[in-house]
Amino acid sequence: MIGPEIHDRWQVLAARGPEAAERIHAFVVWVRQELIAAGLSLGNAVVQLILAVLTAFFLYRDGTAARRGLIAAGRRIAGEQAPHLLRVAYATINGVVYGVLGTALAQALLILIGLWVTGIPGALLLGLVLFLLALIPFGPVLVWGPAAVWLYLEGHIGWAIFVAIWSIAAGLVTDNVLRPYLISRGSDLPLILILFGVVGGAVAFGALGLFLGPTLLAVGYELIRAWNAAEQSDGQPSITE
Repeated sequence: MIGPEIHDRWQVLAARGPEAAERIHAFVVWVRQELIAAGLSLGNAVVQLILAVLTAFFLYRDGTAARRGLIAAGRRIAGEQAPHLLRVAYATINGVVYGVLGTALAQALLILIGLWVTGIPGALLLGLVLFLLALIPFGPVLVWGPAAVWLYLEGHIGWAIFVAIWSIAAGLVTDNVLRPYLISRGSDLPLILILFGVVGGAVAFGALGLFLGPTLLAVGYELIRAWNAAEQSDGQPSITE
């Protein structure tokens, strides 16, 4: 399929004519642009990591004072409901952290079982890599995908299909069922709202949306519940009525 095209391009480069020089120059320009972009991305990631570590240091050092200030500012906005809403936000974010880590661990273990059953060499090492890659979207594909291809090339077509189907099913179950369940245990937000918050937040804000989506929904849900309870205590009909 691609042999004739490669042969023609090689002949052009081997002739060392003007066309070859032009293609080499274009390739060099492309490589240089890609290296610059990769360097900028790496530098940006390093800067964000440094800022995250510094922020965590000051939050741990001055966390009590920051908490008091946040509650005081919240009372100016939400009144006496501020401490409760802050506790809801804390519980939701805490649940998201444990949900993300627990989901990554469960997904890595399930895929590891599939790799171990098929006899993939170095399955335990691949399991550790799977746990790290499961923290990012579509990361585990970088492990079980080449494993399935290797099994196919070795002639184990059935095992290759099994690895692909098993890994896809493990990802769907852990991402769409287990993760919302673990996150919902950190707050009394309904499971369906947690699911909407996780998926919608990730679509709208990227990785940070995994935390923003459920937290915003949880705070909004608690506000609606508080307003509804206040209406009922005043003897007025509530929305549910």
